[in-house]
Amino acid sequence: MNGKVFGYMPDGRPVHQYEIRNERMVVRVAELGATLVSCAIDGRDVALGYDTAEEYLNNVGNMGATVGRYANRIRNGRFTLNGRAYQLSCNRPPHCLHGGKIGFHQKLWRVVQYTPQLIILKLHSPDGDQGFPGNLTVTATYSLHGTALFLTYTAISDADTICSLANHSYWNLAGHNAGHAALCEHVFTLPSIARCELDGDTVPTGRLCPVAGTVFDLRSGVRLGDMLDNPALKPTRGFDHPYALSGKWGCAAAVHYWDTAMEIWTDAPCMQVYSGNGLPNISGKCGAQYGPQVGFCLETQQFPDAPNCAAFPSAVLHTGETKAYRTEYRFIKER
Repeated sequence: MNGKVFGYMPDGRPVHQYEIRNERMVVRVAELGATLVSCAIDGRDVALGYDTAEEYLNNVGNMGATVGRYANRIRNGRFTLNGRAYQLSCNRPPHCLHGGKIGFHQKLWRVVQYTPQLIILKLHSPDGDQGFPGNLTVTATYSLHGTALFLTYTAISDADTICSLANHSYWNLAGHNAGHAALCEHVFTLPSIARCELDGDTVPTGRLCPVAGTVFDLRSGVRLGDMLDNPALKPTRGFDHPYALSGKWGCAAAVHYWDTAMEIWTDAPCMQVYSGNGLPNISGKCGAQYGPQVGFCLETQQFPDAPNCAAFPSAVLHTGETKAYRTEYRFIKER
């Protein structure tokens, strides 16, 4: 398959990068972490990223990565399934974040299909990987249709387990190198009526809070720069909150910047809205300088800590069941 060497794993295995394209879009995906490296619409790259695989091995911020086996947080890295307690690796002590110390974003996926407008990557996660039960096989499919990028994850396990797969791309519709001032001009619209209540360690309490009358109400559209200094967002230094979705296919969010809009369509029950508050000052691809709040994430996923919160939809993947997790990024030129 016609991948380009992008760098090397610590054991010497090469990491390849693949390009899919059409008349309007060019997308690059790396085998390491099934990572979205770039996404250009009419020549403007709107996804933050790095130049080499070696940088993605460290991958500050999980930039563009497929995170799993369980996206977001699991309290104390513990859960009980079928009467048995499991202890996960805790990479954000005392909690497990994005799958543990060696999550899916740090693993070399295998390309199983590649065409000019589609790429499918596969990963096997053995029983006990980071403490999770079951031999799990996952795929990530990226495909282009006009100015839309489709991303579908599938998962199947030979034993009951928990699973939540998400893409962790940072976006800036002004361009990946446009910076904080441009991000503040983005207007966010989310139809969600409720968000997860968080404790002081940003782990859900299991309670959903109505957004009406609060800074978290994005239903009518808000300019991001008008909200970031709101005292209610001080504990998280900006947005870093899970919003409840319907779980049915539909538009979960729309983001506008001048002449460009991005709609997020998904059938996931939850979406983490993150304004990139914790991204440190680092060098990105093509000499770009990144830092706090230069890109946003809209991570479609299962509810964080759902295995420990009975009120949330179940994130259990049953033995032999194939589950698909679908998200579409629709880019629209408005002028």
